[in-house]
Formats: sequence, structure tokens, C-alpha cells
Amino acid sequence: MFEDVFKKQRPRRFEPKYQFYTPPKDDDKRIHFRRIRKSERGTKSSLLRLVVLFIILFMVFLYLFKRGERPRVESSSENDVIIVEEIIVVD
Repeated sequence: MFEDVFKKQRPRRFEPKYQFYTPPKDDDKRIHFRRIRKSERGTKSSLLRLVVLFIILFMVFLYLFKRGERPRVESSSENDVIIVEEIIVVD
């Protein structure tokens, strides 16, 4: 009784009904090829790429940070006071 209520329902399978086209029927067996080499995911290379990317981003950040700094001028006096004594205008 409750089996039908809790049973996982699957949607109907799609079966196309062609109106103007009749697909050719393949009665021949298909050829299945074997893989000679097995391909594996490179998990170690992705970690290495991540480290290299981090180093490059860090170096770009340092370059831009150093480029944006203003040059510092060291003065000999503690009080940085500029005194203009006289201005001469030449014609």
C-alpha cells in the first residue's frame, strides 16, 4: 500500500516519433576501441601551478606597492621650515 507512495518515480523515457524523417536502422555491431594509455588527472601539477600563481601575484603586488610610494627626502634639521628671504623679478 505505502510502497507506491515512497517509491522513487522516474520520468518516462523519451521516444521520438518522427513525422517526416525515418532514421536508418543500424543492425551492424559497433566497433569499440580500447585505450592504450590511461589518462590520469594531474593533482600535483595543479598545486604547483597554484603556488607559482601566488608567487607571481605577490611580486606584482610588491612592484605596484613600491611604485606608488613617494620618494622620501631626509632633512638634516628637525623642523622642516622653508624661509623665503627675497624675491627678485627680472624684466
